[in-house]
Amino acid sequence: MIEARKSADETEIKNKNRTAFFAGHERINKSSLTNLALKLDKTIDTLIKRDIIFFGCIGFNAFDQLSAFAVLKAQKENPAIKLIMILPFEKQYSLFSGADSKTYRDILNSTNKVVYVSEKNVSGCIEKRNHHLIKHSSVHLLRKCALRAADFFPLPGICVTYMKYEQSGTGQIVKLSQENGLTIINLHKAGAVAKG
Repeated sequence: MIEARKSADETEIKNKNRTAFFAGHERINKSSLTNLALKLDKTIDTLIKRDIIFFGCIGFNAFDQLSAFAVLKAQKENPAIKLIMILPFEKQYSLFSGADSKTYRDILNSTNKVVYVSEKNVSGCIEKRNHHLIKHSSVHLLRKCALRAADFFPLPGICVTYMKYEQSGTGQIVKLSQENGLTIINLHKAGAVAKG
């Protein structure tokens, strides 16, 4: 595991009871973005009220980047909040170009901590990242339902996501989260909470 930048405090990522992570699909309809951003703000606010202060993000696609910006927004009001990027390999930025590259770099430059699970883009590094996210999180943020704290606290873990399709990379993370006993909150479908 390679760790970089700013906050080298190991307790951040190891403190599962205060850690959540995000995962979601690459593409989000533009018509859904405003509503999703509001749901993310509300979800993050609810988690902060439940003493979640460390937020892990993979920053690879639309939902992940929207989630990262939502955490950074919350951090302005509550400086104790920490954004931790969990990346599969060191030069993941090379997969982006143009505006996507700028967005990705803006997030990386604003994050409190970056964890790389591999030095290079090698077979298995995505799966290793996924396992790292789940192992070090009590909450996994998905995009499917309106978040109601009474629906899931105090459970051993929560996965909050934006998952429309089970046969996807996001679907793999969600399945792994369920297998590890996390409760799934999918912000894509209102009211849907699945227990792991």
